[in-house]
Amino acid sequence: MPSIDPLSVLIFLAVVGMVFALSSLGSDEQDRVAARVAVLAGHPEEAPPRGTLARLAALAARVATPLLPINSYRSEVLRKKLAHAGLYQVQAPAVYLAVQIALALLPWPLAIGLGLTGKVTMTNAAIGATFASGIGFVTPGFWLGARRKTRQSDLRRGLPDFFDILILCLEGGTSLLAAWRIVTADLEESHPNLWRDLKLVEREVEIGLSGGDALRHFADRTDLDELVSLASVVGQAERLGTELVPALLALADQLRAKRVLQAEEAAHKAATAILFPTLLFIFPGVLAIILGPMIIQTLSLFSKTTK
Repeated sequence: MPSIDPLSVLIFLAVVGMVFALSSLGSDEQDRVAARVAVLAGHPEEAPPRGTLARLAALAARVATPLLPINSYRSEVLRKKLAHAGLYQVQAPAVYLAVQIALALLPWPLAIGLGLTGKVTMTNAAIGATFASGIGFVTPGFWLGARRKTRQSDLRRGLPDFFDILILCLEGGTSLLAAWRIVTADLEESHPNLWRDLKLVEREVEIGLSGGDALRHFADRTDLDELVSLASVVGQAERLGTELVPALLALADQLRAKRVLQAEEAAHKAATAILFPTLLFIFPGVLAIILGPMIIQTLSLFSKTTK
């Protein structure tokens, strides 16, 4: 009776599972029909996602939705972390958990297959899979933190232009909503990430939220202190009826002074940070150039005396 290779069985099962998963995504024609029906029924939010990546994300969301934290506080913390990274989709938490669990479980079938084939011992395979699973589980968190920092830096670069155009429009006599629309249109090409969030604020104001509340939501999504101050200034002006332009000018001056202090702090840190590469790479070479001939002469002198 011919023997069955366990690794071949695992590969066959993985391929079959992938085929079933891809077949469950549906065809483009079915998606177009379902989307058209949802729009005609007055429920466009029920339309299925378009595109392969969107359908894969929807499938991951359906699989991982039962794994979402039951605790509302933990679920809210996860949603805030994803929002700070610019991931506002409803299914983003479920997709994030699905990716995290998939990366944690992916090494185990490979380790079991290698162990059954005898290429490595089961103990070494289990140790390697455990180590790889730990790395896979924490990798999405590092990626999310890096994406958050990159996005915040990008938004901070666009805030000076945002404040300048907004103050100029308000000084010209336009309303806050009209000035906001002008700013949003001007920043679409130069700062696309900031433009997307400004567009969300504009839509929230159009559906009835006050400017202060919409900006407070904007600050919560980005976790930027500058926008928290802006939301406070606009909300105070709306409640008390004070002039908005002087308050924005004072806020802009304060933010400029803060940026200067941050630049000076970064310059001071650079002098300390460059010390370690200097000691690690430059100083050994300089030391070898200076002391090298002396060491060679000393060794040759000792070799002559021993003779």
